[in-house]
Amino acid sequence: MKNIVGWWFTFSDESNEPLKLIIKELSEKYGNGQTFTPHLSFYTCADVEQDEIQLVVNDLSRLVNAFKVKTKGIGFDKPTHKTLFIETEVN
Repeated sequence: MKNIVGWWFTFSDESNEPLKLIIKELSEKYGNGQTFTPHLSFYTCADVEQDEIQLVVNDLSRLVNAFKVKTKGIGFDKPTHKTLFIETEVN
């Protein structure tokens, strides 16, 4: 049986602060004022158990060093999804 498994990857405090301000400003201007924690959402539909996937994610998180990205722009999805996209340059 395939399971749908998802994770939120959060940013460092240094990166979070400017993103929080952008989210707050856009939410007040275009939404209902609700904000959320800046994060990257990942999900998969796989024929493995969540515990097995979690082990792989844990291993990968120890191998990946911190990195910086440069932004190209921002966008958003329909209000029902309440998704903010930040476009980045190829690194």
